[in-house]
Amino acid sequence: MSLICPKCGKQYKSHSFYQKHVEKCTGEMIKPKSIKIPKKTTKTSPKKTVRKNEVSILKNKIKNLEDRVSKLELIIQSTNLYAYPEPFDIEKKEIVDYHGVSLFHYDYKFLIDLEKELGEIPLVSKISWNKFGFKTENIRIVGLGLYNKDLKSIPESIGSLFSLEELYLDSNQLSTLPEDFKKLKSLTILNLGHNKFKSVPESITDLTSLEELTLWSNNIVDISESIGKLNLLKKLYLFDNSIKSLPDSIWYLKSLEILDLKKNNLKSLPDSIIKLKSLKKLLIKSNKLAPLSENLTEWLKDLEQSGCKIFK
Repeated sequence: MSLICPKCGKQYKSHSFYQKHVEKCTGEMIKPKSIKIPKKTTKTSPKKTVRKNEVSILKNKIKNLEDRVSKLELIIQSTNLYAYPEPFDIEKKEIVDYHGVSLFHYDYKFLIDLEKELGEIPLVSKISWNKFGFKTENIRIVGLGLYNKDLKSIPESIGSLFSLEELYLDSNQLSTLPEDFKKLKSLTILNLGHNKFKSVPESITDLTSLEELTLWSNNIVDISESIGKLNLLKKLYLFDNSIKSLPDSIWYLKSLEILDLKKNNLKSLPDSIIKLKSLKKLLIKSNKLAPLSENLTEWLKDLEQSGCKIFK
């Protein structure tokens, strides 16, 4: 047990040293028994008091915020607006009736624009390349088929179909796409077969969710390097065009499983194409290909050994 000086608080374990110190420090003889060890005191900070009215105001603010968040979540869940670029419109969402079908007002507007040229567009349960109609989910258009309607243009308002996943425009007279076409970020299947495109529209290469792209039987001569941005693409149909060469960026399409290049004017294949290891079907017949390099020949052999069907 330590002996503590009553004046300066210095501690000693030895009785003799302690007694000498106390005599020197206090100037008088003090028996150790009369010295009590002082208790350590802990400082306590005064409790903060919050006024009742301040607590009430704070609770009301939190409740109001929770209500607004809940409302926003319900709207998003019911209308599939996860990709909607203008949040202010969420609060004033409008549901409109299109010939007995409830639709988000921007989707409705597109059908009205299209109806001016084609007449009423029917609701269908399934979309495919030779269908005419639209498919919906959660009051949004998710599929659209406009097969063989002699279309020369598409309404600019198509850019508002943010939930559109499948679009079939096969067998029309299209040579360009509207500027807002690049806003269709949910699109996974796009069919532009049998139209009048001379090149792959640049707006398509911004649709980075695309998994299937069909451009068969157009007038395409060149493909730009920007095609490499479609790195989720699994199926690419370019047969029956006038394509002279493929861009080096083709190797970025590493998810590609089907590549159809038959009936073109290809004279060679880029060396970068050997990086396409996921191919399951490759069609290159009916071209003007010169004898392939050793690297390309080995690549084709490796593909065949891995089970890829090659038509050359």
